[in-house]
Amino acid sequence: MNFKFHKKILCLLFFVIAIPFCAFSDSSSSIDSLEMENKTWSLSASNDINIRFYLTSKPIETITTHKNKRDPYVQIMCLKNNEYQIALNNDYTLYKPPVVSINGQDFLFASNQANSLFSYAKPQDVSQILKKFSNSFEIKVLSHSVSGTYSVDTYTLASFQKLFIQLQRMCGEEDF
Repeated sequence: MNFKFHKKILCLLFFVIAIPFCAFSDSSSSIDSLEMENKTWSLSASNDINIRFYLTSKPIETITTHKNKRDPYVQIMCLKNNEYQIALNNDYTLYKPPVVSINGQDFLFASNQANSLFSYAKPQDVSQILKKFSNSFEIKVLSHSVSGTYSVDTYTLASFQKLFIQLQRMCGEEDF
């Protein structure tokens, strides 16, 4: 047999044996590059030592008076201690904390003074917000910048529930 034939056999064996093993490996093992997408939400493993996994979504609609291009997102993180944190990146310096509206209920997020591009759900609101995410169709985020502009970003929750359940399993929590 020639070398090319052996090389083809080895490649075929790799794809038949190694790829399924990687795809079905235990989620508690070390995962360097996990990516799962479901419509507008994606689930990823983190390289940050304090964050294990996170869900991210970009807005499906934006109304803004801000002139510069923005790349906002909302992120739900499973932290090292298996607690959850919800963060917003508005992609501009905030004048005041943004308001997140879910089914007519408003939640005021807190800005981090060290980096006012980001804001976070208050720890006492996280559980209630995540329950509302799981039972709602969309969220709206109203933000005001230091330059006097504003934006209203709308995020869909249509595919959130499926990936959130996966996030809970990966974080070792079956029910929320």
